[in-house]
Amino acid sequence: MHSVSYTPGEKIALARGRMGPKGWSQTDLAHALARRNALGLDERKWRSRIANYESNRPTPPAEPLRHIADALGVVYQWFLEPEGEEPLLKGQPVEGALFTAPAPYSPPGKVPMIYAGEVPCSTNWGNPLESTTPIDMDPDFAGPNRYVCRVVNDSCYPALHEGDLTVWQYDLNPPFGTIVLAQRKGDHNCTAKLLRYDATLHAPRLVPINPRVEPPEDGEGWGAIARLVGVERVQDGLKRTWKLESGLRPKHLLPDID
Repeated sequence: MHSVSYTPGEKIALARGRMGPKGWSQTDLAHALARRNALGLDERKWRSRIANYESNRPTPPAEPLRHIADALGVVYQWFLEPEGEEPLLKGQPVEGALFTAPAPYSPPGKVPMIYAGEVPCSTNWGNPLESTTPIDMDPDFAGPNRYVCRVVNDSCYPALHEGDLTVWQYDLNPPFGTIVLAQRKGDHNCTAKLLRYDATLHAPRLVPINPRVEPPEDGEGWGAIARLVGVERVQDGLKRTWKLESGLRPKHLLPDID
């Protein structure tokens, strides 16, 4: 039996169809790209490009394809491989080892989840999340398009503490007021912050919860890529957990914070 091969443009359509319960239209993807100010193009121009790419007129060049991969939360390399109908999401191993190898042993009452690395809660942006090591977590945290990161630094303190294990749900349009994982354009570095709407700038803004910490510089711009849906904290030998599908807000983690 011969395996089916796909062009990069056809893979864009495959990835769109697996976004959310109903999939994304070309317009949905164009809107997400324009919202991220990808290549400085507006939604209409992205809509035209996507339609052409998916028809292989032309094959998408590397730079636009990287922006499309980021908007869809898919590993860039997956678009370049002719095989593979199921998109490879960021935080999953490029070679698919966790899907072909036997499941790692987990203690009773635990399930393995993708541990994507450390997420910086600081004035600076941190390295891209590239780890794919499995970590054992409570089953209630598990779900499609989720991964785990460990908090470093204190820009989200006291809502998040250094060392907390945080569970993130892939989401390009998280609600304002939730704690989000944001990714900077260009180098794809990440940070965790509170997402607010700036009425003066008419734009979303990343806000530290700790008033002593300055927000990170935007650089070439950024986009939210996930909302916080779970926290596991061990303090003084006791473990506490928080879980909220719609997205955790500071008040959920510390009642006296708005």
